Amino acid sequence: ADLLQTYKNINELFYEQKRKRYGAQESKKPLCNQGFDDEQGNYIVHVGEEIAGRYIVQESLGKGSFGVVVKAHDHKRDECVAIKVIKNKVQFFQQAKVEIEILTKLNTQSSEEHNIVKLKKVFSWKEHL
Repeated sequence: ADLLQTYKNINELFYEQKRKRYGAQESKKPLCNQGFDDEQGNYIVHVGEEIAGRYIVQESLGKGSFGVVVKAHDHKRDECVAIKVIKNKVQFFQQAKVEIEILTKLNTQSSEEHNIVKLKKVFSWKEHL
């Protein structure tokens, strides 16, 4: 049996049940993005959750006007990464695309001696960038 696949299945079932319980308790509030987001459009992150089939969330690092940042382990590269999950709102998506362009240019023009965030991967996850 594939241990990682078993973990993924258990993880998904656990959070699906948790969302159902939470939804039943908070039935007066409308669900945002099928229960994945809060009222402000932030993705609701859970420690231990797997994102995009490769990142295991270890802790939340913070929340800001653009979204949330989490510390995660990339089990494909076996390294620690930070994931910025942009709010599920059009204006934030557009601004994030500009930020991606800027970081891409900076990453191609800078060397390791500069302290610039390294953009490793861009992906969509449950209606978030």
